[in-house]
Amino acid sequence: MTAVHLLGAGKFALQVARWARDAGWTVRGFVVTGDDPPAVPADLLADHAGGALLLALSEVDERRAALARFPDADFVNLVHPTSLADTGQLAGTGIVIGPFCALGAETTVGSFTILTGHSSVGNHCRLGTNDFLSPAFHCGNSVEIGDDNFFGLSCTVTPEVRIGDRNVFSAGITVFEDAGDDRTHLSTTRVKALPRATP
Repeated sequence: MTAVHLLGAGKFALQVARWARDAGWTVRGFVVTGDDPPAVPADLLADHAGGALLLALSEVDERRAALARFPDADFVNLVHPTSLADTGQLAGTGIVIGPFCALGAETTVGSFTILTGHSSVGNHCRLGTNDFLSPAFHCGNSVEIGDDNFFGLSCTVTPEVRIGDRNVFSAGITVFEDAGDDRTHLSTTRVKALPRATP
């Protein structure tokens, strides 16, 4: 049985802890990383004194800063038991694959990347390091994604698109063209609420 400390103590860490328990792991405690008040009970907060560490932070920049505090830590990979991913596809450490995800053939995922629930990655794709892919992320075949990217809820990347580093994609975006570095991508569609006439 694997016993882990979670790096992070916010709301997302509670979700990752559930995934770890689904896999039959024991959660030994949560390590606070930032200034935000923790979302976990105080008696579950712990200092990491060694052993396996599981990444449980959703913010890309916060993850980079927290990882710098633990350069020699023993980070482990977690694949939820409902997901389809071969261990050979995990090309590093600290990777988290949430529930109901599927990785296509010849696809690889880099270190400290988190793929949350109900997502799919096509065949022959490469995900970089420290990326965060929110629930219902989907991409086609032969997609390349760089490092430190954040994808909001229900994003889609079409086949053969290349994405650089340090980008933010807002919820619901479909990416049809290559994207460079250091950009925030916003949807051009907005929902407008109009008053409705009542009888």
